[in-house]
Amino acid sequence: MGADVFDGIDYVALGHLHGPQRVTDRIHYSGSPLAYSFSEARHTKSIALVDLTPNAVPALTCQSCPVPLRLERVSGFMEDLLTNPDHEPLKDAWLEVTLTDTALPFEAMARLRRRFPHTASLKHKPAFIPSQATNTPTYSQRIRGRGDLDIAGDFISSMRGTDPTPDEHALLQQAVEASRLNEQQKETV
Repeated sequence: MGADVFDGIDYVALGHLHGPQRVTDRIHYSGSPLAYSFSEARHTKSIALVDLTPNAVPALTCQSCPVPLRLERVSGFMEDLLTNPDHEPLKDAWLEVTLTDTALPFEAMARLRRRFPHTASLKHKPAFIPSQATNTPTYSQRIRGRGDLDIAGDFISSMRGTDPTPDEHALLQQAVEASRLNEQQKETV
């Protein structure tokens, strides 16, 4: 089915697509007057005024819609986002933040909202990407002869690109010891 299904109709206003689009002189997608997701951050929102005259092509006039708060996307390390003066204009925007810190910072959303009160979305995509070497040993080869604590620490290192902090190491050690005690209790039952 093509646009010819509307032959003989003076004007067709289509919906669903969020960006205005022209199909033919008489068929248009109006778009949405407001952005509905951060994927629309660069869209110019408008409404179409249509003048219909018999036996003539409709005359469309697009009027830009007011934007109470613009949408912006920003990514970077938490400390830079919170302190860099270049980010000051983002205080007056709905914001989607992608943090690239190795680990998700503590209370990230609350801290971001203190500087950027309209932060609406928070993502975490660490800048570190584990290497994809072709001669990588198998999982069995990597853990052979290693203890549970070492394996847990290696997991954090491989995912984050840094070793566990002393506090994280202590928590991992507590978890491993608790697991061993649990196993010993099961064996005695």
